[in-house]
Amino acid sequence: MRVTVLSHCAVDAVHLQGAVHEQPGGDACYSGLTAREFGADVCLQTRFGPDFPAAYLADPRIETEGAESGLPTTRFQIHISGVKRDLYLLNECDRVDVRRVPQDGVIITPIYHELDAGCVADQEGYVLLNPQGMLRSAGEGGLIGIVPAETGLEGADALKANPAEISALTGQEGDAGLRALNKMGVGTVIRTNGKNIDMYHEGMVYSIRLPNKEIYDTTGLGAILCGAFVCTMIRERDTLWAFCFAGGAVQAALDTKSLGLLKIPRRGAVQTNASYFYNLVEYRKA
Repeated sequence: MRVTVLSHCAVDAVHLQGAVHEQPGGDACYSGLTAREFGADVCLQTRFGPDFPAAYLADPRIETEGAESGLPTTRFQIHISGVKRDLYLLNECDRVDVRRVPQDGVIITPIYHELDAGCVADQEGYVLLNPQGMLRSAGEGGLIGIVPAETGLEGADALKANPAEISALTGQEGDAGLRALNKMGVGTVIRTNGKNIDMYHEGMVYSIRLPNKEIYDTTGLGAILCGAFVCTMIRERDTLWAFCFAGGAVQAALDTKSLGLLKIPRRGAVQTNASYFYNLVEYRKA
C-alpha cells in the first residue's frame, strides 16, 4: 500500500494549560506517520527548513525527496482550550512542488496556501481532500480565519472539513452543506465538530460522538483521522468501516494524553475503538 501526503511540515508553539510546548507537527507529519503506522509506504510531498527536526521522519519507508528548503519551516502559535483552538501564522515555508508518483491513495491537506487548488484533479487512487489551508486567511497578528476560496474539489473522492469550512465552500450550513458538497462531486464528506464526527455518504449521515473524556492536545487530530480513513479505504473498500477507523484513531490519539507527534495512535488501539464505534454509530437520511 502506497500513500502520498501533500502538505507542509510545521513547527508549532502550543499554548496549553498555562505552558508553551514547541514541537514538530504539520499535517504532513500527522497524516504521514499515521499512514505509516497502518503499514503504508509513505511519500511526503512537503517542505521544511533547517529548523525542522527531520529525525521524526527517519524511516526507510517514508520518502521526503525534495522536502528540504533554505527557508525556515512554516510555524504556528496555537492556543488550546478544550475543543476550542486559536491559530496564529508566524512563518511560511516554500510552496510544495507536486509530482506524480505511483500511489494507491493520496491525502491532500494543506495547512496554509502551500498547494494549488488544481493539484486535486491530477491524482490517482483514492483521493481525500482536507481543504483547510486553502480557506485560511491570516488577519491581525497572524490570527487565522476561514474565508471562501477556490479549492478545486473536482477529483476528490472524499472531503474532510469542519462546519466553518463547509459554509465557506458552499454557503450552506448543516445537512444542506453536506448535500451541496455532494452535488459538487464529492462522494463522501466527513464533518468534524468538537467531539462530534459525521459522515455523509449516499444520502445518509452517519454519526459518532467521542466519549465524554477530558480533551488535551487537539493539534493534528484531523490529519490523524485522514490517515486512518484513507488507509482503511484502500485496504477494505468499506466506507462505514473506514469512518469508524477514523473516529477510532481520533479517540486513540486523545487517549494517549500526549503532546504533538507522540499521540500518533497504535493501529491496535485504533482497531479496538473502531469496533466499539461500529456497534454504536447512528445514522439517518440527510
